Amino acid sequence: MANEVLRTAFMGGYVKEDVLAYIDQQNMMLYNLEEENKRLQKELDEAKRQLAAAQNGGSIFG
Repeated sequence: MANEVLRTAFMGGYVKEDVLAYIDQQNMMLYNLEEENKRLQKELDEAKRQLAAAQNGGSIFG
């Protein structure tokens, strides 16, 4: 909805359904970004663990 415009209501304000749909879309986008962030943080933590193990001459596989 980034390229869409919220329609204004006859008596002022915005069309409620448009606003609710926009909020739902933004909430879903936020949820997806938070999930991606969690996944990437886990990948980063594992890469750091492997790097530390390799620097200490240990095994990087557990």
